[in-house]
Amino acid sequence: MPEDFAARLARWQQHLRPPEERPASSARGVHHAAFICSDVEATIAFYQDVLGFPLVDIVENRDYASGAHLFFDLGHGNLLAFFDFPGYEHPEFHETLGGVQHVAISMSREQ
Repeated sequence: MPEDFAARLARWQQHLRPPEERPASSARGVHHAAFICSDVEATIAFYQDVLGFPLVDIVENRDYASGAHLFFDLGHGNLLAFFDFPGYEHPEFHETLGGVQHVAISMSREQ
């Protein structure tokens, strides 16, 4: 039986540093996170037209013939990317360990 959360949390918390003791991160941001889309037109319409993330580049997918890699600008040098795999049968989604659960994008309250 797995150890309970409280016991694991107590062990992990030893790695937390108070804010004043934390070094600055060496990262400049996330260059891009990439996902798979099943409909390029719908993906562009949602991310560019609804959320306001400009589509800034489309390149051929090096690893999948005739596929594309689309990039949307999230600002501050961060991109959100989608792969298009034409002819790929997209299975029904099932949440699973090791899969991406969600992406949370920070936006102004007005948006």
